[in-house]
Parts: sequence; structure tokens; C-alpha cells
Amino acid sequence: MTALKTLARPLAAAVALVLYSPLPWAADTPFTESLARDYQALSDAERTQGDLRDATTYGRRGADAAAGTPTAPEPVESRQAFLKDHYKADLSQARERLMAAFEGGGRDNAPAAAARAQTTYECWLEQASEGLQPPDIEACRQAFGVAVAEVEAAVPQPEAVAEAPPPPEAPAVAATQEPYMIHFGLDEASLDADARAVLAQIKADLDAAAATRLFVVGHASRAGSEAHNMRLSLRRAEAVKAGLIDLGVAASSIMTEARGESDPLVDTADGVREPRNRRVLVTVER
Repeated sequence: MTALKTLARPLAAAVALVLYSPLPWAADTPFTESLARDYQALSDAERTQGDLRDATTYGRRGADAAAGTPTAPEPVESRQAFLKDHYKADLSQARERLMAAFEGGGRDNAPAAAARAQTTYECWLEQASEGLQPPDIEACRQAFGVAVAEVEAAVPQPEAVAEAPPPPEAPAVAATQEPYMIHFGLDEASLDADARAVLAQIKADLDAAAATRLFVVGHASRAGSEAHNMRLSLRRAEAVKAGLIDLGVAASSIMTEARGESDPLVDTADGVREPRNRRVLVTVER
């Protein structure tokens, strides 16, 4: 579907005919009106390329939007069986980013960009599931990035709240050694063989010298949204805690914390997949 995904045509040539002419429906809001137009442009471009199935799907979604009952952005799971692994994480993070922008008021504050973000995300998902035209996949991905950034820029930021004075510092409890470090795969929170070897070492060291507390702190790289990375870092910390409990460490002695992408081991630009930042640190206090 080259005519749509180069974006010289999705929202220029193919969409231009829709953007500047009356809709055949009565859309309910600026967002649903824009969404109806953009879905119709997708449908027309798919039909031109001979993809009648997706043309029908987008046409139906456009009609739903025009009727004031728009569909949510298509879940990645709906096409997961057809997606190559290297697309899945990026598309999942993209949908989370899009939904977070929508939940923050993006549909109301930037309706045209929000509609464009939804349809270019679905364009990206569809083209990636077909896997036939890499230039079209990349064009949709880039168009989504531009649109969702515009939506995010229009989402109101929470007002700054005066910080409470810090509590008195507790007496420092010395750790008996450097923190143990456990690494994870991209967008993963499961323990592999290397991770379990580190947990076994922790348990052996605890058997040799009992601990008062263990602090388990999860981290993530800057690939994906802050909200996603915060949840991911918590899942990693909880996975390490569960692994320690399985080895016989008392659950009451393990404290978990999630820091998301806020405290990287290696400082990077936003969006960089730095594997050294995908980690959990375990500190032992005695």
C-alpha cells in the first residue's frame, strides 16, 4: 500500500480529498470527524492497492467514528500471529504511548493529530503484519512518531506541587558488599539462566552470613514510555523477589522498588535501548 504509507500520500494525496470535502456522515466531535476522514483515506488507499479486506475494515471503522462511536486503536495481539518478533515490542510500546496520550486528554486538545496518530499506528501495525514493504512500514512508523509527539505536546502537564521537607535521615546501615546486578532482555521481566545463577549466589552468601534486609530495585532503559518503563521495572523487581523466595529467602526481608528509566546505569537519549540499563540491583544489609 505504497500510496498511503509514504505519507506524501496518506494524509496528503489520498487524504486531501477527504480533508477538504464534506463528510457523507455527521461526525460527533472534532476527533471523530478527523478520525472518520483519516480512516476513509486509509480505506481508499487500501482499495487502490487491491487489499479489499483491510479497505473494508478501515471503511467500517470510519463509519463508526462518524457515528460518534469510534473504535479504540487496534491491539497488537489482534495481529500478533503474523508479526515478526522484532516488531512486537515497538508496536506494543507505541500503543501504550498512544493510549497514555489519549487518557491525558489528547483527543480533545489535539483532535486532528490524535486521529492521525491512531490511523498511522494502525497503518504501521497492518503493514508490519504483512511484512511485504519495509519502506511502507518505516513510513507509517515515522508518521506515527510525528503525530503522537504532537498529541503529547498538547496534553496538560500536572501543576507542580511544593515538595515536603525531606524526613530526617535514618542511620546508615552498611551493606556488606557491592549490589548484585541482574540483567534482562528487551521488554522482558523473566529470569533467564544467568539471572538464576546470580540469585543462587545471593542465597549462598546469605547462608554464609545472614542478612537483615534485602533491597531489590528494578530499572529499565529509555525505550518506550515512562509509564511503561515504570511498570516494567516493577515487574523485574517482583520477578527477582519471587526467585529469591523460591530459594528459601524470607519474603518479609525483601523490599522492592521500581525506578523505571529515571536512574540509568548508562545515560542515554530517550528511546535508546541500552541493555545495561535493563537491570535489577539487589543490596544486602546486615
